[in-house]
Amino acid sequence: MTASADSPRRPVTGTLFGILNILFGVYGLLSSVASSIWFALIANGALEQPGIQNTMVPDGPMQAMNYISLVLHGLLSIVLIVAGVGLLRYRNWGRSLSNAYAALTILLLLATMIAVVVLTGSDALEALDNLSDQQDAAMIATTIGGVVGSCLGLIYPVVLLICINRSNFRQSLT
Repeated sequence: MTASADSPRRPVTGTLFGILNILFGVYGLLSSVASSIWFALIANGALEQPGIQNTMVPDGPMQAMNYISLVLHGLLSIVLIVAGVGLLRYRNWGRSLSNAYAALTILLLLATMIAVVVLTGSDALEALDNLSDQQDAAMIATTIGGVVGSCLGLIYPVVLLICINRSNFRQSLT
């Protein structure tokens, strides 16, 4: 279908971010399912690894944070897929859902960074002094990985917020 001379040309933003939303949403959903299976296998003792298991799925608050984060990321992935479909169809609800996804993801990632530092930071600093076994190294890796991973995870939601809220894109939606 070709655009007529009278109809304004739609910005490529909707198509680009619609596809990216769907791809990232599917990846996030598959990742959440795979992580759920992984946690279930560890919890049932199917992947016994002496000395390492406790750092893979820690007890207490860190374990609760992992499970809550897993569920929220799965739900946000579904929202992202639906928002992607809306953007591909140049619907305003696709932009609204994308904004909601981006804002909630940013809040979740910031909360994750804070929780990781609060829950593992002092143990990681103590482990730096000793660094005598695998568990100390795993504690340091958990803290660094949680913070760096969350920082990298902020890139797409921030770019999404900026690009889909530009006036020329907003005006192209129905």
